Amino acid sequence: MDPKQLEALQQAGITHLITIGGDDTALSARTIGEHSAGAIHVAHVPKTIDNDLPLPPHVPTFGFQTARHAGVELVRNLMEDARSTRRWYVVVAMGRKAGHLALGIGKAAGATLTVIAEEFDSPYISFAAICDIVEGAILKRRATGRHFGVAVLAEGLIDRLDPAELAGLEDVERDDHGNVRFAEVDLARKVQAEVQGRLSQRGVRVTITAKNVGYELRCADPIPFDAEYCRDLGYSAVRFLAGGGTGAMVSIQGGRLVPIPFDDLRDPATGKTRVRLVDTASEGFRVARAYMIRPEAEDLAAPRAPASIKRIGIVVGGGPAPGTNGVISAVAIEALNLGCVPVGFHDGFEWLAQRYTDEQHEMTIDEVSRIHLDGGVLLGSSRRDVTRDAESLDNTLAALAKLKIDALVCVGGDDMVKSAAAIASRNLRLCSVNSRSRMVMMPSNFPASLVT
Repeated sequence: MDPKQLEALQQAGITHLITIGGDDTALSARTIGEHSAGAIHVAHVPKTIDNDLPLPPHVPTFGFQTARHAGVELVRNLMEDARSTRRWYVVVAMGRKAGHLALGIGKAAGATLTVIAEEFDSPYISFAAICDIVEGAILKRRATGRHFGVAVLAEGLIDRLDPAELAGLEDVERDDHGNVRFAEVDLARKVQAEVQGRLSQRGVRVTITAKNVGYELRCADPIPFDAEYCRDLGYSAVRFLAGGGTGAMVSIQGGRLVPIPFDDLRDPATGKTRVRLVDTASEGFRVARAYMIRPEAEDLAAPRAPASIKRIGIVVGGGPAPGTNGVISAVAIEALNLGCVPVGFHDGFEWLAQRYTDEQHEMTIDEVSRIHLDGGVLLGSSRRDVTRDAESLDNTLAALAKLKIDALVCVGGDDMVKSAAAIASRNLRLCSVNSRSRMVMMPSNFPASLVT
């Protein structure tokens, strides 16, 4: 570090310092603490919309959730424009090395596909490989009759480009830490030009528009999560220093202050701050990939559900909760992907408990593909408890049998779990999703491949 920086702090009489920023600022904070020989106590507050500081997996950096929220709104608007004008958008989202923001935006908005650097095993990524994925997604979606879509690319793909392809970037402006200013590298436009040229050679006419998303997100008004979270972090940073602490990044875990020593943040190979990357082995990433339209090896051998499962019922009980339609959508799409027929039951168990079989319908991709962003309950709901009397349970089982339902997904709270358990006890394959606690109850005889 520049000795003048430390000298300026000491001349100003600074004995305690709170830094707010990302990995480079955390490195500077650590360096100040070390070079001052303990004369300046330092605490760091994790701020970055990239969400890439080495916090525990369930703990975000502040700003990320707001940036994702704002990014989702932008991408949703682009998706509607794409549908209305029959075009494709290639959107590049900020994230110097990690793809958290791009994946978070793409997954929540329901973008056609998202490509992040972490999904590539090789140290370097060729520009052609990125274009192959986007081109393949466009062709695959056209095969279903949809000539529009949105591809979200992580800015971090630039950092992993083959060095030979980065050779043309030597004149690009760099920041004080020696990093290429990715905003100066128009990846979206380059992918647009390449893919549009390829498709033209195939005789495929398509309009592709490039869009960079990043600066619009950084100064958005904080959503309630970040507004509360930042109060907690600021308060905790002061309390940490007041209690004699130093040399750590503050975090809130389980509602309590947990300081993370700077030494634990250090990457032993580089001496810099470690970067938290997207865990591509996680369930969250697996689900994100499952709902993308992009070329996959499995396209040539689609997975199938067990032969005993052909029709999967979906029932919603209790009061509405935000996100219920997202569960309905995910269940229906995955069931269709597995070759099953998803059957949506209207108004919870209300009609099944009376042995009525007309209040249901077979669900389609077109019906559910966009409902995950809608409030309310597409299928309707009720508080009918099938365990309140033997007749209700018998009627429900008889109606399900008549409709040849092999498996059932129940969405609701504690009463729904009770009804689900009663039905499961009669040997129907069943999964219950609790909309209050987000807990999934899965009897051992329910195939894990059907749990979304």
